[in-house]
Amino acid sequence: MSCLAAALLYAKRGFRAFPLHSVQQGACTCQEWRDRNAKGLCPTPGKHPRFNNWQERATCDALAIEQFWRSDKRSNVGIATGADSRVFVLDVDPKNGGQESIDTLVLKHGRIRSEERRVGKECRSRWSPYH
Repeated sequence: MSCLAAALLYAKRGFRAFPLHSVQQGACTCQEWRDRNAKGLCPTPGKHPRFNNWQERATCDALAIEQFWRSDKRSNVGIATGADSRVFVLDVDPKNGGQESIDTLVLKHGRIRSEERRVGKECRSRWSPYH
């Protein structure tokens, strides 16, 4: 599935989507701009928005999403989270003590209703709608 198709599917399910930079040939697609502006290496390759005020521009509108990806077909997909989106995301990274943190959270507050997706080789991402 292409990232555009994924963004449209997320939008159809009510998740506000927006384009992220991606990694091409081992470098973030923002790197050329960073090099021209002496900004050094991208600290979050492929994981940051392609434009400012993405919080306001994230959308469920299919035409707007198609226009976002028309400007750069290589874009990854971002999803706006938080109260406005009615989505809470918790990224559990076992390498950095994430499993212990989530275990403590569950012991204190109870089980979190969620869906879980693998992201990369070692990380899990969970999402849960706000109630």
